[in-house]
Amino acid sequence: MLIQLRIAIVFIFIIFQSCTKSVQTPLLVGEWRAIECLTANADGQNNTWLKLDQQDFQVLTFTESGEYLETNNTGTVQQVCVGTYKQLPAELLQITSSCQQEPLAVTISELTGSTLILDFTGREGVVRFRYVR
Repeated sequence: MLIQLRIAIVFIFIIFQSCTKSVQTPLLVGEWRAIECLTANADGQNNTWLKLDQQDFQVLTFTESGEYLETNNTGTVQQVCVGTYKQLPAELLQITSSCQQEPLAVTISELTGSTLILDFTGREGVVRFRYVR
């Protein structure tokens, strides 16, 4: 009876652990460069894609092992952030990096072999970035 109880506890633990693991998608792995930004104002006005200046850029890199690298170049200033990421259910992405005090949660609104669209939610609405390989 005691052995059956231990087996049941181990089985429940395995099931619980499998439900909490991140869901890494091979499509996300690689380097992504931001090319456009869409700002969705709270009033729903002026929601258009704006091309980003290619001299000022952001590049995100996701590895298979869960490492994250973000490079931001604004004029002559370059900032590099390192950290980790987890893909969670419901198209959520949790990023922990040296540039953020708290983990950042973003929504993956589109992910194909060549396009990644991430939604960043703030006080004034959603800011959406389109990235390409």
